[in-house]
Amino acid sequence: MSRSSRHFHNNEAMRPSWTFWTPPPEVLRIYALAWLPVLLIYLVAVETDGVWERGFNLSSALHGTLRNMGPQFTLLLLLWPVTGWMEAHRLSAIRQVASHAVLSVLFVFVWYGLLWLWIAIESGVSGAERARSNWFIWQMEFGMLAYAAAAGGFSAYRAVRRAMAGARQSSCRLGYAANG
Repeated sequence: MSRSSRHFHNNEAMRPSWTFWTPPPEVLRIYALAWLPVLLIYLVAVETDGVWERGFNLSSALHGTLRNMGPQFTLLLLLWPVTGWMEAHRLSAIRQVASHAVLSVLFVFVWYGLLWLWIAIESGVSGAERARSNWFIWQMEFGMLAYAAAAGGFSAYRAVRRAMAGARQSSCRLGYAANG
């Protein structure tokens, strides 16, 4: 039996190398690298608020970034099992887009709720309400776009892996047929 025919009969090539709930390490690295520029920009924006004369306090900036973006960063990792479920159930493109549209709005409200709760714990309900009064519609759009980027990235990663596995399988079939 040739090497390629053994490979074709080995289901290991088609078995995913990650669990359902947790992205593989490669995806986590890509995810973190994709977030790095967003977090760096936010780090400066949250502290200066566009007023450069205010000065820059690194610990305050880190705190604000962690408080405001940490829940979003973490919540979006939940899209890994969601996109896996959609793939496993072979949802049509229309159903996936509709599902993601609804889930992105839900995500924004959960994210805002967690942010409000964190601020309420730190600064009391009045502080959280003051912060909420400054949350403009563009922040909702930003959250939905972050959702779309994460969902698109996870889906694209899965699609590439699926295509690569299909190409390997086709290659093995061709090798098996040629070596017959």
